[in-house]
Amino acid sequence: SGNGYTLAQASGGAQPTFRSSVTNLNGRAGVEFDGTADFLINATPVVTQPYTIVAVVDMVGITGTPIISDAGGTGRAALFINAGLTWSAFTGTAALSSSYGPSTGLHAFRFKANNASSVINENMRNTAGTVGNATGFTGITMGAVTGGASNWGSFRAGFWGCYQGDITADAAWPDLISALAYLYGANVA
Repeated sequence: SGNGYTLAQASGGAQPTFRSSVTNLNGRAGVEFDGTADFLINATPVVTQPYTIVAVVDMVGITGTPIISDAGGTGRAALFINAGLTWSAFTGTAALSSSYGPSTGLHAFRFKANNASSVINENMRNTAGTVGNATGFTGITMGAVTGGASNWGSFRAGFWGCYQGDITADAAWPDLISALAYLYGANVA
């Protein structure tokens, strides 16, 4: 990443497993989080709203599963499954939850945090609303709650990115949509 968003894990017991081929990722490579201890982290980046998180994942477990969280806990941000009931996003003081339940298998996400115009897009389905306030966050954790403290996710990640701003306004957004569809068979809008 040219913007300092690259994630890593130095502790062997917490390192996710690289899989060279994942069936639900269209046979492409993925990084597998085991749901018990694995997470990746970068404590450095400071991300302000608006920002967009894009992810393509093969969900294995869907009970209280975090996909992306912050690293520092200040102005906490997260894209997660809320106790197996909804796809949800959180920043600052409140969660934005979709009106449809989560499932295992392939999912493509776009979460735009922009206060009252926030959006979760999951497999071409939008939920719009607010996530409480205009808080940003410091540091990024993938596969666990804030800084890898607890509640690890069970999924295989094929792609993820954090974009400063509304990614749909970028001229390259249609190309990224096409690439995700071609590489993973994933659809996001």
